[in-house]
Order: sequence, then C-alpha cells, then structure tokens
Amino acid sequence: CVPVQPSGASEQWKCHNAQLPKCSSGADSRFSLKHPPSAGPDGATPLGGLLGAALQRLVHGDSGLEAVDHAAEAVLPLALADPPALQRACAALVAGCADGAARGGAQAAAAALVAAVGGAAGMDRPARRAFAKALSRFVVDARGAVNVR
Repeated sequence: CVPVQPSGASEQWKCHNAQLPKCSSGADSRFSLKHPPSAGPDGATPLGGLLGAALQRLVHGDSGLEAVDHAAEAVLPLALADPPALQRACAALVAGCADGAARGGAQAAAAALVAAVGGAAGMDRPARRAFAKALSRFVVDARGAVNVR
C-alpha cells in the first residue's frame, strides 16, 4: 500500500487498485474503532458476533479456567469496543440455562461482568484483573446452569 494525494482530496491509500478513505486519526476508516461497524436490524455487529462466539466457546467448551484467564485478554477489548454486544451475548447464554435455580446465579454473574466492563476505564492492569475475575465467575456460573445433568 502506498499513500497517494489526489488533487484537492484528503490522503488516501491505494492498495491493489482500490482507494481506501482515511479517517481523521490517520487509520483506515474500515478498521478504526472510532468508526464502529454499522449494526444489523437486530443490533448485532461483527465485533458482537465475535464476542458472542468467544463467550459461547468458553461456556460450552471443555477448557479449564486457565483458558478463561487467557481468553479474558482477548474478550476485554471486544467488550470495551461494543458493550451492548456483551450484554446481548450474556443474555443469550443466560436464557439458555436449563436450571431455573442456577439461572439466578448466572444472571448475577452476567451483571457483574457487564459492570466490570462499565467500570474499566481502559486496559490497565487493575481493570484487566477485575474483568478476568468477573469473566471466570460468569463462566463457572453459566456452565453450572447450562450443563445440568
């Protein structure tokens, strides 16, 4: 990719015979978090789909809690970029709970997880720790509610 300066236009990049507009920060506007992708009719975004898939894998998969700690490093930026998607993903997982008594615990853990994202000012160490703890609690409670025998 090389920058080109069309006459009277803002800076653009030419890649493989395509013109990509630049946003004010200088990043490609298709990938900038300052320009979130448009939501579908149900409010779902591409980041939300990825976030939902990650949570689904953590709850329904057979990985241990160490994998949940590692996944927290990837899930937190997604949740910070699209907080409503986290709420939708948690609500979908809690709605699938088979045990009504355990559903309350999973709902409380989901609320704590959403609150951890709301309280996180960024990606600093205390915010990452609090989010990892809340995610681990949510996964344990949701697994207990979903995987009833």
